[in-house]
Amino acid sequence: MMPVADGRVRLSYWIDSNETVVKIVGPWDAWLGHDGEVPEHGRKHKVVGNSLFSFIVGDGVRHVYRTMHARILETGRTIEFPFRCDSAWFRRDMQMRIGREGNSLRYDSVLISETRRPRPLPRPAPAADTLVAMCSFCKVYRFPIESPLWKDIESLFVEPNLPELFSITHSLCEHCAALWLREL
Repeated sequence: MMPVADGRVRLSYWIDSNETVVKIVGPWDAWLGHDGEVPEHGRKHKVVGNSLFSFIVGDGVRHVYRTMHARILETGRTIEFPFRCDSAWFRRDMQMRIGREGNSLRYDSVLISETRRPRPLPRPAPAADTLVAMCSFCKVYRFPIESPLWKDIESLFVEPNLPELFSITHSLCEHCAALWLREL
């Protein structure tokens, strides 16, 4: 990511009116992959030219982003919000800014803080039968999935009944859902 005036790191990318990523500025692969976790389909050369929504998981989350896009394109108003972009080894608190540039949308992600975990988070197995619900914005989780309680992702290490094989389903926690209903 590129440093900004305050010394924080920024990564920028643009999507066109067809929701296609057309440009990325900043060391995408180096930053996202510095812990060795970026799959081949997530590398810069594979992202540019593809729909942003092929990389965003969860119908509800896609709906929030599409609603944001429509609002930004309609009003010209920039939207900013905090989010998490964790990996197994790193907790990353970030700030996102989405604004209009002509008929395109510009995303600017700024790294606020990054903390290395003493050990990696347990890895999900995509085909597993057990589901863990995770908020796509703040990274709290709910397990068992029927539970009303959302927990900080760091407690996944000590989740007593979590089997070795589990899968993640993305959604929005009540806090983030209320924030987006108010914002949009």
